[in-house]
Amino acid sequence: MASPFRCIAAINKAAGRKLSDEEAQEVLERIQQRAREYASGKRRTPEQNRDPSSPEEIIDEAARQAAEDIASEAARQERNVLLRVNAYGNRKRELDAMEGAGVGPVDGVRRLLATDPDGRTNQFSLEARALGVSHLLRSKLTQTWDALGNDFLGLVQSPEKIKLLIREMKGEDTGNALARDGARAWAKTAEEARQWFNEKGGDIGHLDDWAFPQHHSQELVARAGLERWLADVIPAIDYERYVDIAGRPMTDEAIRDLLTEAWWSIATNGANKIEPGQYRGHGARANRHRNERQIHFKDEDAVLGYWAKYGEKTLPEILFGHIETMAKDIAFLEHFGPDPNGTFRILRDAAEKRAKLDNPLEIGRIDKELTQLDNLYEYASGNMKPVANRTVSGVFDALRNLNVAGKLGSAFWASFYGDKVLFDAVARINKLPTFQNWYNEIRLLNPANVRERNLLRQQSLMLDHMRSTLHRFGEDLGRSSWTGKAANAVMRLSGMNAINDWRRGAFGLTMMDALGRHTRSKSWAEIGEQDIHLLDTFGVSEKDWNIWKLAEVEDFGHGNSQMLTPEAIARIPDEALRKAGMISDTADARVAQDVRREAVVKYLGALHSESHIAIIEPGWNERAMMMGGLQPGRVRDELMRSFWQFKSFPITQFSRILDLGLSRPTTGGKVQFLGQVVILQTIAGAMMLQTQSLLSGQDPRPMDDWRFWVAAALKGGTLGIYGDFLFSSDATTRYGSGPLEAVAGPTIGSAATAVTTAVQAGNALSEGKDTHLAAKVLRQAKGFIPAQNLWYTRAATNHIIFQNAQEALSPGYLATMRSRSVKEYGQDWWWEPGELLPDRPPDLSNAAGK
Repeated sequence: MASPFRCIAAINKAAGRKLSDEEAQEVLERIQQRAREYASGKRRTPEQNRDPSSPEEIIDEAARQAAEDIASEAARQERNVLLRVNAYGNRKRELDAMEGAGVGPVDGVRRLLATDPDGRTNQFSLEARALGVSHLLRSKLTQTWDALGNDFLGLVQSPEKIKLLIREMKGEDTGNALARDGARAWAKTAEEARQWFNEKGGDIGHLDDWAFPQHHSQELVARAGLERWLADVIPAIDYERYVDIAGRPMTDEAIRDLLTEAWWSIATNGANKIEPGQYRGHGARANRHRNERQIHFKDEDAVLGYWAKYGEKTLPEILFGHIETMAKDIAFLEHFGPDPNGTFRILRDAAEKRAKLDNPLEIGRIDKELTQLDNLYEYASGNMKPVANRTVSGVFDALRNLNVAGKLGSAFWASFYGDKVLFDAVARINKLPTFQNWYNEIRLLNPANVRERNLLRQQSLMLDHMRSTLHRFGEDLGRSSWTGKAANAVMRLSGMNAINDWRRGAFGLTMMDALGRHTRSKSWAEIGEQDIHLLDTFGVSEKDWNIWKLAEVEDFGHGNSQMLTPEAIARIPDEALRKAGMISDTADARVAQDVRREAVVKYLGALHSESHIAIIEPGWNERAMMMGGLQPGRVRDELMRSFWQFKSFPITQFSRILDLGLSRPTTGGKVQFLGQVVILQTIAGAMMLQTQSLLSGQDPRPMDDWRFWVAAALKGGTLGIYGDFLFSSDATTRYGSGPLEAVAGPTIGSAATAVTTAVQAGNALSEGKDTHLAAKVLRQAKGFIPAQNLWYTRAATNHIIFQNAQEALSPGYLATMRSRSVKEYGQDWWWEPGELLPDRPPDLSNAAGK
């Protein structure tokens, strides 16, 4: 058997020098790691694709591979230097171009990170790139999600389907076609992500089970303690995967030592590896995912059993999280090079120096701008602060989830009417054919149109079903606690997630067809200024356009006959790229693949960024502004997080409308766009008000009252949360909350309202008046009851349950409520409060007024 020390001597000879003690130790560790991988079958020899058959072969092969690893690592580091220099050069040129357009140095760096559709720059941001990579990878996983099945509202998952998928992912043939195809799609996509990451400077070795996800909760592992955790894990492991460097089974003591080290790493978030005094930063992003896996489970029952005890996510969340993490890491490496933190710091510090030298009297403002920039980068990087107190964090998470579950059940109509305005406005500034856009929208809204939706998902559209339905309303909502599941279930039951997904699908479908038609008929020079907003905003270049022109368009039917799809771009032949001058005559297939993939990412990044403007989704700028720098589990920061709840959407809507308006090339165009949006949003607000009234059991409000149109303008616009209570101290917002809740957030507002109610009750009691305290308390508590506010059951639950309960607790409360409605809004009830069944239909003529 070859000695590892003899191997080191051979490496010394090959290196032409004696290795240092540290280098020798690294060689030994690499040899041992590779030997265990070969001996356990996790790694095969590249030449023979077989397992080394003897301990001698194992050691020799491991030593050879360790030597190659060290050599390739040196080559990788050298290549990564070039990649970093290239990335820095590209970003610096973009900053110079933005400076020429009048953008300040610090703001320019911000625009490298996050999308800004104000028309001042034409910049493909890191955010857009991450969106493009994510949608490209997710579009390849439709079969994996099909294998998981349509779980009931996210509340119940089929254990049998999960077990079948896990067995197939671990290499077993279950005979189930859905599970087999789902596992193959996952393995292929995970491997593509691994190779892509490595091409951009990463270093993830190819192991048979690398792509199989592992998941732990640091808190649950730490709380269990070492002995209990070992007692649960050791019976569940696959002993065949634990071998020494000679291929012999590891002893129980050796396995226990290995798993003990794993426990310390998980329970302390890696604090066991800290070397006091040694610099600890985030490290190069390219070096992520390199750690050797220590826990290998024997079967699907062992995996699920472990997750049940020591996990906090469902399998879909684990799979989605893995792909999203890889997508963001790839985007960072492509955008800023193998060491994104270092590249960003150079660009950021240079911007600070330039800004302060140019404006020494505005250093305070510049420092504030820099703090916002740093928060944005930390948010984008995922470098969020750890949870300070799990109990505090859990309580606030539960309250926020219950706010969603109890208050957003009727928000469907805010999307149905309100989002339609911006949807059509963004379509117009992109010159999309109006009737085709509407036709696509109506057709996709048909629940029975499954075939076309599946087709679009393969082209990266309509993929929101793979993630939490609550992303629009909060960064940390919808996790797998029972309150998170309840919140997700309510949003799915309300139909809001579906309508947003379908509208984005319709917008993307129409845009793909429009771009296909333009690429067939126009050169880059023939595209007019402001002709297509997408082309003027997201850094699409002449080279990108010319590559898109090489793709064969596809006919998807229903008038969408010139579809430019990401699959078509990915199929462009190498020879076509050479003839068009996109790659050199001597470029190999890898270069061609990289060019095609970059064209697809730019296409998808621009397309989906634009769709997130058409159907509002808060972006990195908005989320970092509200959540950047906050620490979960810290009471002060949790209060701030609660303050921002339900505010991300109106803030984003306001900023997007303003950006789009200001992006118009002329003053007249700006005024026209903003004026049209305000008018149409007022009409949409009026429709929301009347629909809300009818669904609540009330007659329509008189529309000849000026107060109605003020409320409609507020409700349809970005100040819609204030529209309902502008003229009444007892009205509610579209989310079922009151004025204090709208200003302070539903959690803080509810607490403040409870205090105010108690004080008012005390005053009324001292004056001998009826306090209606019990009814008001019930009304407040109702906002935290999941699903009671669903728009299609709201009237029934209110009249049959809650109103009668309020009347029983505070006699006369319903009469007061009814008289106030007539007095303040001029509308009576077609379904009288407290009545089990209505005795008349709605009086629609009341809308015309007196």
